[in-house]
Amino acid sequence: MISALTGGMPLGSLHFIIALEMALLVFIFAMLFRRGKKRLASILFVIGNAFVSPIPFIYLFDLTFYFALLPSLFIGSLLNTAIAWVVTPPLTTKIQGIYHRGEVKG
Repeated sequence: MISALTGGMPLGSLHFIIALEMALLVFIFAMLFRRGKKRLASILFVIGNAFVSPIPFIYLFDLTFYFALLPSLFIGSLLNTAIAWVVTPPLTTKIQGIYHRGEVKG
């Protein structure tokens, strides 16, 4: 949302729909990833982010715009998923070391 605000909100209120979609996708990814279903989490995130979440653009713009978005969203989704695979385990360990049952240690 910050980058959208600094960019002048070119998509207007559609940014709020995008933010809700991303929040839902990240929530689903996190729940599956924590349960050890990393591949399923990754597949659902890539499909959801690259193909499902831009569907509102079909109704607001047209099908051509939707298909123009797909390559960049797909590549971005793959990169985000790869980064999550690498960064999540060490961050989880570090966060668990800092926080323990809601209490700050140290």
